[in-house]
Amino acid sequence: MDLDSLPKNTSSLKFSRHNAHIMSLCLTMHVNLQLSLRKTAQALNDLYGIRISHQQVANYARTAAMVVKPFSDHYEYPKSSVFTADETYIKVRGVKGYIWFIMDAASRSILGYQVSDNRSVGPCILAMRMAFRGMEKLRKSSGSLPMGTAPILWLPCSSQRNWGKASGLTSPR
Repeated sequence: MDLDSLPKNTSSLKFSRHNAHIMSLCLTMHVNLQLSLRKTAQALNDLYGIRISHQQVANYARTAAMVVKPFSDHYEYPKSSVFTADETYIKVRGVKGYIWFIMDAASRSILGYQVSDNRSVGPCILAMRMAFRGMEKLRKSSGSLPMGTAPILWLPCSSQRNWGKASGLTSPR
């Protein structure tokens, strides 16, 4: 990723008022200590005498997330032969969305995810593709994929010819 051409909803990393050290302090307090945006700005003022707005803290967090996302999405997490999957809905500012997770059962690392505005089969399959990319030997082994109780999770799996009984997919029924 070219840091000079970040996506439009991020702020530039060319610091005019603050520097990279202040950005790291913002991220440490906001992400690691789980402080809200306003509490992070207040803590920086109280502890270090750094006057920064909560909006600037939000801009730093959004920019860091956009820079780190490609690395975390394409990192080759170690995968076992047992996976879990879940689908749930989230509501943000009154708008309902659905999110699918495919996780490694042993390490609990998220291998694939997808967010959608509807509960169709497509986003579920995209989450599975993200989780199982580069896993050709899973199709030949007897790994299992325990699914949640939502039928949307196991119906698309059982209908795909590549992921039938040979891969050991299991459904809750």
